Amino acid sequence: MENSSLPKGIKIKSDSHGLSPDPTPQPRVAVLMCTLDGSAYIRQQLGSIFTQSLRPSEILISDDGSTDQTRQILTQIAHAHPAARMRISEGPQRGYSANFFKLLTRVSNDVDFVALADQDDVWLKDKLARACKALEGFADRPALYGSATIVCDANLNNKYLSRAPDTKVGFGHALAQNFAGGNTMVLNAAALALVQDVLGRNISVPVYDWFLYQLISGAGGEIVFDGEPSLLYRQHARNAIGAVRGIRPRLWRLRHLTQGRYRRWNDANLKALTQVSDLLSPTHRRDLRRVCEARTYPLIPRLRLLWRSRIRRFSIEGFLALWVAVVLNQF
Repeated sequence: MENSSLPKGIKIKSDSHGLSPDPTPQPRVAVLMCTLDGSAYIRQQLGSIFTQSLRPSEILISDDGSTDQTRQILTQIAHAHPAARMRISEGPQRGYSANFFKLLTRVSNDVDFVALADQDDVWLKDKLARACKALEGFADRPALYGSATIVCDANLNNKYLSRAPDTKVGFGHALAQNFAGGNTMVLNAAALALVQDVLGRNISVPVYDWFLYQLISGAGGEIVFDGEPSLLYRQHARNAIGAVRGIRPRLWRLRHLTQGRYRRWNDANLKALTQVSDLLSPTHRRDLRRVCEARTYPLIPRLRLLWRSRIRRFSIEGFLALWVAVVLNQF
């Protein structure tokens, strides 16, 4: 059937009980979306989630105090499509990371996978199916999937492929930077259990997806990067963190590095990791201690100890950015 709350051309198949059943058993996937004044794009994003080749079993949405029509649009769509199992709740209004963490605590433990969603992207039709397929061999340990994206302007034009990680993903890389956007990330059930354990310990970080990468890789989990894009990543004035391309975005990030934002983020991440260090592997626990200790040292011992801790970026640009931050004591 069609509904005016969805973008033109988007349809949801249904029978008398709602969404058409698939005779093949499928994994249960919960989609988690945080919203804040997202009325301009939320219909199109939900349309792309509703029409996934692997349909989600539920969609949990936390609205963080929208003052536009976002809540009304969400309520309208939820009422029009009860089989989509949309649940809308109030966010903590302490920033987007706190909002995503709150949603992660609300997911039931009977799901197989959890996919994180931004309010303004457009998912490619096979996004969930590909992510779940990539993670299906890791049921015995935590695993985190992330992918490339097709970066676009606000009108989904001027497209280009996002950059891949510049080295092998893992804890050493995670201590230096993220490997994929949170809007592409999917966790398996073991990773969800790990994250929920950690969130019960009252941790706080400014960038939720970077911390998820650090935590899951540090605990010995599997990190899967998919070089094929999974969504259209819309760039506009309200993006919390945008993609980097060209001179101006790089200069903007360099300014924030020299003004201490990168160090403040590291302060928060390392404090949180230390709070939960009992969950890390022995090797990564040792590396974490070295990094925390090195950050307090003068230049030469700081360089030596951080090198031994195995933090890594291997592209020329990434290597220089990392070690400039270390020399300036802004890591």
